[in-house]
Amino acid sequence: MLGYADAPRRAVGVRRADALLRATRTAWETWSSRGDDIGTGRAHVRRSALVLRGLMYDESGALVAAPTTSLPETIGGERNWDYRYTWHRDAALTVLALFRLGHADEGVRYMRFLLHECVSGSGRLRPMAGIRGEQEGAEVVLDHLEGYAGSRPCCAGTSTR
Repeated sequence: MLGYADAPRRAVGVRRADALLRATRTAWETWSSRGDDIGTGRAHVRRSALVLRGLMYDESGALVAAPTTSLPETIGGERNWDYRYTWHRDAALTVLALFRLGHADEGVRYMRFLLHECVSGSGRLRPMAGIRGEQEGAEVVLDHLEGYAGSRPCCAGTSTR
């Protein structure tokens, strides 16, 4: 079955799945081949750009901070954030890197997300938002959860919607 976690899934045959796989690969290869000449370390820089692009939620243009959640800055340390959200400071750095590599479209999409979803409702920008534009409220400590290698506490935002 193929589909998003929150959308109805549908069965596809082997031929359709193969066609989808080829189309996906072509799209990523096309995206990767665009952009400015990188110079030294070209393969590594392109791979890094692909990872950054993979952090974008296509439905909204949001950029998640990391593909993982609750990895602490240091094992056992207090800074153990939920990185599945758009943290605007981190997203700005991602956009800057993509702009420098010649991928301005992603920066424009994120800016639309930022202005439409995050600022237009309240007129105020919070440090983080959900990938669909949900405005996050205060930071909360989730004492009942532990992060990587037992690190505590886990921290997340609470929705204000």
